[in-house]
Amino acid sequence: MIFGKIHKVFLVLLGLISLLHAFQALAFFDLPADHRNKAAIEYLQAKNIVKGYEDGLVRPDQDINRAEALKVMLEAVDLDGNGALAHVAPEAGAAVAFGDVTESDWFYDYIKRSFNAGIVKGYDDNTFKPASTVNLAEALKMIILTFDVSVSVPTEGQEWYQPYLTAAFDRNLIELQADGLSHPEKTLSRGELFEIIYRAMYIRENHLSAFDVSLNWPTLEMARLNFQVKYPFDFQIIKNDHDVTIWHQDKTNNQMYYLSQSPLGAYMQLVLNGNQDNVSSTDLFKSLSNNCLDNCKQTMNGDIPTFVKINETNTWFSEEQYLYLPNQKFLILYIGLAKDKLNEVFLRDMNAMIASLKYVPDDTIDDSNVDEILSTANQNIQVDGKGQETLALFVDAVIIETDPIGVGAGPVDYYYSAEADVTLKYLRQYDTILDIETGRTSDF
Repeated sequence: MIFGKIHKVFLVLLGLISLLHAFQALAFFDLPADHRNKAAIEYLQAKNIVKGYEDGLVRPDQDINRAEALKVMLEAVDLDGNGALAHVAPEAGAAVAFGDVTESDWFYDYIKRSFNAGIVKGYDDNTFKPASTVNLAEALKMIILTFDVSVSVPTEGQEWYQPYLTAAFDRNLIELQADGLSHPEKTLSRGELFEIIYRAMYIRENHLSAFDVSLNWPTLEMARLNFQVKYPFDFQIIKNDHDVTIWHQDKTNNQMYYLSQSPLGAYMQLVLNGNQDNVSSTDLFKSLSNNCLDNCKQTMNGDIPTFVKINETNTWFSEEQYLYLPNQKFLILYIGLAKDKLNEVFLRDMNAMIASLKYVPDDTIDDSNVDEILSTANQNIQVDGKGQETLALFVDAVIIETDPIGVGAGPVDYYYSAEADVTLKYLRQYDTILDIETGRTSDF
């Protein structure tokens, strides 16, 4: 009998250990939630292409060498089942004779296959340099050839990598840097290479012509301003009481303020107007139209009536959008961007941000208003007749426990709000919040 209990305990512990190992396999310890390559790495990890290191790290910001890069590319296209290696078996083809590569090297078969498929050629000194870093130009050539993507014929005087660069930009495999240049000489990190391969796989897997650059952007939710929006990784957020500015700072030209017109600068400011005068959408848009001479139109953003005004100069593009929200307030977008090297990128990104906009109802709790709600709730503690009014502030609150005896004055309910992560202790008889505690608990 005792042996049976010990055996059961052993099996439970064994199961817990297995679950722990499985969990560790799913999460890299050095991959924060806001890392720009997180989605790419998790995608490749799910397909068993990226496995990370034995210490549970993936080292996304570490440089990747040529051998490692080639391995990931070939495993990606092997899984895909198409591309330049579709008909090149691992054992097929002639042996490679690079002076710095031997058959005992772990990466030998990857180099052999890619060499026989015409993907790599090595250097003039008959070396492959497997431990050397990879720059963007080299990586793009290998990836484009590995995935068998068609490229244009190089023109006279053109750099050897230009056709591969063009093909990558056409498919949004890569994006311009913050200074408006492509930097083909840039050494790639592991995360950056994984991102390009992920995008190439995603395009083919979903039968797309190009990758949607906004797919994995972070999301900003501002319940107190009634909106949610996605924004590019390299834009910064400036929050104020009644507005938020999403800004691409032109650090190349030392831009200090988002409203200053800088060659590589862009911004979107979102302002909530409370519509204290209860102006209808018809009257609002009529007034805006009467004061607009050109480039104005009324449209819809999803199911939200919108009025758009555009103004352009030779060097600057500006746009205003007025969204009449379901709560009769209106959200105003002020957009400004330089017509320079990043002009097309900024226009694309602004349009993607506008398309991602969602209305957030007034009673939603999020990081933008939870402190304000908690402040109001704390002021109502031990105030008779304020209980239900206080609970109404936490729209997601649910009863997690009821004490039928309570404090001697009748039943006490414990309400938990996951959004605010607090529990409210409520005395029914006097409609009173007795106390508020952080977390999900009834032990107070």
